[in-house]
Amino acid sequence: MMIQVKKIFCIFLMAGIPLYAGDSSLADTDIRKWGIAYEEFAKRLPKNIPSETFPLSGRPDYNNMILNYLTGLNSGLTGKTVILRIMMDPVKEYVFINNKLSCISHLWENPQNSREKDILAGLGRDFGSPKVKTINKETIYAYNNNNTKVMMYKTPGEDGSMKYRIYFYPRNLFRLMIME
Repeated sequence: MMIQVKKIFCIFLMAGIPLYAGDSSLADTDIRKWGIAYEEFAKRLPKNIPSETFPLSGRPDYNNMILNYLTGLNSGLTGKTVILRIMMDPVKEYVFINNKLSCISHLWENPQNSREKDILAGLGRDFGSPKVKTINKETIYAYNNNNTKVMMYKTPGEDGSMKYRIYFYPRNLFRLMIME
């Protein structure tokens, strides 16, 4: 198990993929390179990473809160958006608008309690103290640093499971989209 974890960690490090498992810093390579081109990003991926790429226009049921807000303001972005999804744990999605990395999301399905503590501790270490708000049964954690905003949504399932969706996006994303 440890060898497999180290191998996966090395693959992500070599690929320059923003990695967040709670036990490593999220604020690594590409999070600081908001706006990196899709082609540049994709060529860093190892060939054996389970992934898929799809245009937003081909998936009308696709759900990403940040992207939903942006396309609500400018529906023309739908045809200019491509999503690269890495199917691991967590599932990671890299959103490219106009061929620029514009948003990253991580989806954790029912992590163990110790993993939840690692996630929160890592986000706090990398992005400072969060503002926390609970609406109905969903808890929202909002983080900021100089380059990146982070929103984490912690949502309980009806079966007692827990889902975490973490969005990372550049602080100036909305200004950039308005200028497009």
